[in-house]
Amino acid sequence: MRKVVVYEMKDQKGVYIASEPGVTTEVSEAYLIYSRDGSEPSFEEIEQEAKRIEKAHKKFLKERYGEDFVCSFQPYSWLKYADLVVVEVDEDTFEKILKRDE
Repeated sequence: MRKVVVYEMKDQKGVYIASEPGVTTEVSEAYLIYSRDGSEPSFEEIEQEAKRIEKAHKKFLKERYGEDFVCSFQPYSWLKYADLVVVEVDEDTFEKILKRDE
């Protein structure tokens, strides 16, 4: 089994922020954070990286589209509504995740 981290909705256990817009109850369809070696990622590092990515994404959108841009990709802000939760996936699912994200 490999460990991955998902954003689980605080008010709906078993419901995760999806990799595509929306939510899902399927871990394999969730926005996943993982180490390529399958070890458990550090929550502190995840939060720092989420903040960095969100800031960079907003900067890009503002430069490209101006002040009135709309941004729903906010992995740091999602923490207001979701908790980071470690879940285990089997080897086959983990390999599919790695291939999907190549």
